[in-house]
Amino acid sequence: MVPQVIPCLLRDLRAKDSRARTTYIKLASKFRWLPSAESSEVRRRNAVWAFGVLSSNAFPALIPLSDLLVKHQDSGIRAAAAEALYAVGPSARSAVPSLLLSLKDPDPSVRRCSVLSLGHIGSDLNLVIPALEACIADTNSSVVAATIGALGELGDQAQPALPAIEKVWSRLDRQGRMAALWAVKRINLEQSQQIFMEASRASDPWIRNACLRALSRSTNEPQIAVPILMKIAGQTNMPFAPSQLALALGQFGTNAQSSVPMLLDFLETTDGTAQIEVAKALHKIDPAAFSRAGWTEQAITPVPVGRGERRNPR
Repeated sequence: MVPQVIPCLLRDLRAKDSRARTTYIKLASKFRWLPSAESSEVRRRNAVWAFGVLSSNAFPALIPLSDLLVKHQDSGIRAAAAEALYAVGPSARSAVPSLLLSLKDPDPSVRRCSVLSLGHIGSDLNLVIPALEACIADTNSSVVAATIGALGELGDQAQPALPAIEKVWSRLDRQGRMAALWAVKRINLEQSQQIFMEASRASDPWIRNACLRALSRSTNEPQIAVPILMKIAGQTNMPFAPSQLALALGQFGTNAQSSVPMLLDFLETTDGTAQIEVAKALHKIDPAAFSRAGWTEQAITPVPVGRGERRNPR
């Protein structure tokens, strides 16, 4: 079905209304008894949207979509064209020059969609990475967050942009900082330690929690993430509850052995549910230390409660 519909959509992308059709459309909107007709702009907008849905099957439309991106007067269609190129993915390499031009578009939605597309296509990086790095200084916060996210999608190839992200950290809003944490984790966690330390001290709890989540999901780099978590725990005013840090460290299992002394200290300074969470993390990391501390698996296993039973019967 997809191959058959593409010629029709391509025709709609290039559609132009004749004078007679324009007149008829006006009459049809005035006299309801006439069959309705769509203008070329409506057909074009629908075609752009459809190519976005077709994803990689939209490859034949790369040239007209690229032209619409840089030439069309409607910013909505320009942004939709950039989104359609994102959907095509790495096969849309020929659209990179048009996407680079659109980074100067006056409409922030077009710039935002364009940076995301460049990050997703992932080609011509010698041109794309410097261009994205320049976009970090954009005046629109959503464009900045999208740019940082696009750099994160490029992974370690975006390392040259790390200093620029660190430089603007203090000026980023919540959306930008959360994007930065996940991006720098993917680019180079080791070189991003300062950003994580600053994030752990942020006054915004959303940023602090995003910091902890990003580190806890870096299980492929325990030799970097675990020391950062322990460094955060060693700060004068520790920004997290011991149970939160223990939960994050527990994700690394036996790769977090260096945190065992700290977790044993946490067991002494916590009680109730928080203490149980620390014990669970210790059990994942070092079962022997867990047992030496006087804990058993039964102590950290939730007791099933049947229907109608009370959790704390008198």
